[in-house]
Formats: sequence, structure tokens, C-alpha cells
Amino acid sequence: MKSFLLVLVFTLCGFFASAQKQFSLRGSIYDADTKNLLPTVVVKLADNQSITNSSGFFVFNKIIAGRYSLQLQLQGYESQELIVSLVD
Repeated sequence: MKSFLLVLVFTLCGFFASAQKQFSLRGSIYDADTKNLLPTVVVKLADNQSITNSSGFFVFNKIIAGRYSLQLQLQGYESQELIVSLVD
């Protein structure tokens, strides 16, 4: 099975809900061996799901601080799960 390489970018958004800061979680998914960007990777974060675009990019918006399981799935690749902590 092939492996993923994940590049994440965390950004603090200007949104405030009930005095809680909200974040955006953005990233790109690459093939670990070839370094090619991977489209159509299913990316799950808690109850949210995204699919990478043709450039291997995904984004989750309006996420409050906390600890999350980030899951990556694509046919032909080994599924991965990472723990992501967003703190303010």
C-alpha cells in the first residue's frame, strides 16, 4: 500500500461564536513517494468531511478549539489517522 504525506496549515479566523475563537484547517495531500498531489482523498475531521480538489487541497472552516481525529482515505493507499489539537 502507498502512504500519504500531509501538509497542514492552521489559520485563526476572525469569527467568534459564544466567545470561542474559530479556526480554519487547511492542507494538501501528497503521495509520500512521488510527492505528487492527490485529488479525491476523503478527509474526515470529527463529524465533518471534505474531499481534496484537483490540487490535493482541502479546507475545514469554523472549527472551535479542541482535539480532533483527522482521517485520510483513498483507494490504493493505506488509511491514516492523525490527532490534531487546535488551541487558542
